Amino acid sequence: VMSMVLNHELRQRGRRMRTILDHVPAVVYMKDPEGRYLFINHRYETLFHVANSQMAGKTDEDVFPAEQASAFRVNDRIVRDSGRPREFVEVADSAGVPRTYNALKFPVYRDDGTLYAVCGVSVDVTEQQQSDETLRRSDTSYQSIFECANDAIFLLEEDCIVDSNSKTLEM
Repeated sequence: VMSMVLNHELRQRGRRMRTILDHVPAVVYMKDPEGRYLFINHRYETLFHVANSQMAGKTDEDVFPAEQASAFRVNDRIVRDSGRPREFVEVADSAGVPRTYNALKFPVYRDDGTLYAVCGVSVDVTEQQQSDETLRRSDTSYQSIFECANDAIFLLEEDCIVDSNSKTLEM
């Protein structure tokens, strides 16, 4: 009877953990030390059009273009061999469109201390990178206009000049 209760509790914990992982807005995955998938969350399934049940035993080469799969494998090996969490910037195609991810990868160990898996949590930062690039271009344009203006321009902040163009110096 006690083992039935424990088994029931373990199944409930597993379902609760799966529910949490399936509602995380990041891509979450776990691979064995040889790079075969053990688990993917719902976000992974949605973005890469695969089911968790279909991924068991598959590798990145089965899902991604060769160059991307190779990069993922190199990063997984770094974590596996170092035994330490590491962060990477990785690019993965989703519906043929490259997306950039900040990936945190970390080892998961068995009770006896041997490596069970490499787990990853990858957050899509594509829009953030695009926004940063747009802001950088805007700032470059602003600086160019500011410096090439035929008139003196200066910026005041609390009665102090915080910036000025070269024409200001000619005043």
